[in-house]
Amino acid sequence: MNKVLTFIDWFWPGYKAGGPVRSLLNLTEHLSEEIEFHIVTRNTDYMSNVPYSNVESDQWVEMKPNIHVYYISKEHLSRKLIRSFIIDSGQYDLIYINGIYSLYFSILPLYYARKTRRQHLVAPRGMLSGQTFSSKKNLKRMFFLFSRIIGFYNRAQFHATIEKEAKDITGILGTDPSKISIAPNLPRKDLPGKIPERKKIKDELKLISIARIAPEKNILFAIKMLSDLRVGKTIFNLYGETYNHEYWNECKALIKELPENIRVEYKGSINSDEIPKTLLDHHFLFMPSKGENFGHSILESLMGGCPVIISDKTPWNNLESNHAGWDIPLDQPANFRKVLDQCLHMSQEEYDRYSNGALKLARSFVSNADLTAKSKNMFYGKS
Repeated sequence: MNKVLTFIDWFWPGYKAGGPVRSLLNLTEHLSEEIEFHIVTRNTDYMSNVPYSNVESDQWVEMKPNIHVYYISKEHLSRKLIRSFIIDSGQYDLIYINGIYSLYFSILPLYYARKTRRQHLVAPRGMLSGQTFSSKKNLKRMFFLFSRIIGFYNRAQFHATIEKEAKDITGILGTDPSKISIAPNLPRKDLPGKIPERKKIKDELKLISIARIAPEKNILFAIKMLSDLRVGKTIFNLYGETYNHEYWNECKALIKELPENIRVEYKGSINSDEIPKTLLDHHFLFMPSKGENFGHSILESLMGGCPVIISDKTPWNNLESNHAGWDIPLDQPANFRKVLDQCLHMSQEEYDRYSNGALKLARSFVSNADLTAKSKNMFYGKS
């Protein structure tokens, strides 16, 4: 059985960091019968200083069979400790680094892995996409320029989840495409059973967004698209972190200007285990983000029989032809408004057709045996 030493800033039971946490959790659960994972992470969640109450810190903990986690406390987090994991990594077949910008969980593990010439695999987790350059743009560009000059990533293999990410890795880091494995993100292993039917009444619409309240998630745009729904009753519930307070203040100002028949409420962050149940109370996921490397909340929604209204900047395309929802170009706001109006006036019969289409598309995706095979082959060095 292969053993993989893994680094990531935040991991389970954390959930506030979003997709990367879910991606790694799903990956390890699917492959743990053949690969033993040892994961090094923080003992706190994203944007939190409070240690997890249900895990032991600063020691190896068996989360599940063949999934071991070392939760580092703030007091013990140091270069020396990270170095010790790498130096003692002779028992591991591979070092798997999740992320790009973190000093302790991306940069230092890669630095020490290079010095010891240990085989290492880097998963950018969407951090090389154009949306990530919306903040600290100049600093990030300097980092990548310096990285290319010193050949920081020259010995690394890469894990891309989609073709576009592979192109980003090549374009930004100058990586040889032959060093990049493309293995899509995996769904939850515990797939839902029969989905209860949702009640859909004409002129009533319940929308949900499960995403950070941030410019790249396009929440402000989503709120603007609701303003023309002058009849009936529309509810739009927002779940996610609000670390960008200036942007959230813009959203709140716009919410106050909406007609009385439209209610937008912020519900706070949500544990990923609670998402399936929460989706049952909504008709559509509405998330016109500026780009998604995968979109776990999109798949979660489809798996729950909840159709989606999203942009065309995600891997989830051709939704309307599958009666699973809509993927609309962001430069076509009129089409977003048209679809929202259609959803508002939708009957139970028409809604059931879209709900069943969403579930059918999700099941087609998760039943694809090639998904797991590609991830497994990546860890065994196979193309």
